[in-house]
Amino acid sequence: MSLLGLQVTADPEGDTESDKGPVCFEVPSKYEITVSGKKLIGSAQMRRHGGVLQHGSLPLFGDIARICDVLAYESESARETAKISVRERAATLESAGLVGINWETAAAAIAEGMAKALDIELVEGQLSSDELAAADKLCREVYSSDEWMNKR
Repeated sequence: MSLLGLQVTADPEGDTESDKGPVCFEVPSKYEITVSGKKLIGSAQMRRHGGVLQHGSLPLFGDIARICDVLAYESESARETAKISVRERAATLESAGLVGINWETAAAAIAEGMAKALDIELVEGQLSSDELAAADKLCREVYSSDEWMNKR
């Protein structure tokens, strides 16, 4: 994000509790990206019923608390309380001061930052047959195992 002019941190002291409730943006975990103490980039993984859901997000603009509108709460009062908490603890690029950043610009900055941080050259292309075979092997031998699926 510094490539876009935003000063961010990856806090090694983030929250380590595994179950924080339905809003992934409410509390930064270890090493998640924050700006002025507010969570900016979220990532979550859930493993249940033989499946894995990996989600990552970088909210560009709008009301960060709108995520609460699609989550289940025991009451509307609980939903409104969650919205207040999310607005206090999370940010969008826009609320952090980067107005008008579109998805393509943000994605390009993330790719460039990763390439610099890892000292690699990212090359757009298709997976080779060896890469497809390695992915298939990992899927069969690692990620579909009960041990992996039930890992906490």
